[in-house]
Amino acid sequence: MRSQVDREHDRRSPESTAAARTSSAAGDRWFANPLRSRRDSPARYLPLRIEPAACQGHGEIPPQLAFSMVKAARIPVAARSRFATSFANATVTLLVETSRAYGRELLRGVVRYAQLHGPWCFQVSPGDFEQMPPESQRWGGDGIIARVESREMADAVLSARLPTVLIGVDPCIVDRVPRLAEFSHVSSDSEGAARLAAAHLLGRGFEQFAFVGIRGRHWSDRRGDAFRAAIRTAGCTAHVYHPPRAARPIGWEREQTRLANWIARLPKPVGIMACNDDRGRGVLEACRLAGARVPDDVAVIGVDDDQLLCELADPPLSSVALNAEQGGYRTAHLLDQLMRRRIDTPQHLIVEPSHVVTRRSTDVKKRWMCVQ
Repeated sequence: MRSQVDREHDRRSPESTAAARTSSAAGDRWFANPLRSRRDSPARYLPLRIEPAACQGHGEIPPQLAFSMVKAARIPVAARSRFATSFANATVTLLVETSRAYGRELLRGVVRYAQLHGPWCFQVSPGDFEQMPPESQRWGGDGIIARVESREMADAVLSARLPTVLIGVDPCIVDRVPRLAEFSHVSSDSEGAARLAAAHLLGRGFEQFAFVGIRGRHWSDRRGDAFRAAIRTAGCTAHVYHPPRAARPIGWEREQTRLANWIARLPKPVGIMACNDDRGRGVLEACRLAGARVPDDVAVIGVDDDQLLCELADPPLSSVALNAEQGGYRTAHLLDQLMRRRIDTPQHLIVEPSHVVTRRSTDVKKRWMCVQ
């Protein structure tokens, strides 16, 4: 049976679907809000809104708020007793990339949850994957949602000793800092995204395939492995681009030449999956340098459906959309339960892919058939 939280969210956001699921020691299962206690009542969750002056555009957090406070509406004093614990104006630190669509959509879901079940105040650090802990000695507030990409960030999160949900935690970081395994975490369904991309290219009749990833990103490796497996199941093979190993970054100009030469050597026509939209735009630039026609010679698909990046690409980039906004909503709900001490075991939320957004980079008529 769907919970009151789910019904409220769906009523206010009909475009969202229940595409996030959780796994625990008992095995995988759809995440249909199992964290609610039977003693909970809908009256404990008040639909409060964040002040429009602080958050514009359906809850999007403006970049200029670097570690400033997003003011939330104050809960009426008479209603505070409805909460199991006192979390009027709870402060949540968000250390999630704002430069990419996946992180922004996660944050949008977090803000939507705060609007319905807050009030929350946010400490925000706009940036990319490599987040830095704030310099303030009293950071963190009541809870943390963070992407941990370094030992420094891991140590900062551990030292805060606060309820925490990790985003896309790298197993290599966990190997170096085993205590991170004690936290709940959220990850994207990389295998599902790769299968959707493979099905999309197979449906266009390609018989040659390739994958372009990013070195050192575990989610990129997982997408590459799953893409090759899906193509192999269809009776075909996929070429893999291996980024150069270097003690220091070689720069995009040099790698672009290397990638263009690799694309020029691929059998044509070929369908290429890029690990994300950033990489997909790079592949399209390399195709232009190699003189390969898109989509006639090379079709390209990315992941994340970052609409701005995809539309800026030439030609516009097709992409696998992830239900990140719903994942962010579930992440905020999970953190809320942790802050209220209603659960004490690590949970794993999975952000599922929803569909492929087809643009010109794969908009080619079916002219070839993969040999079964």
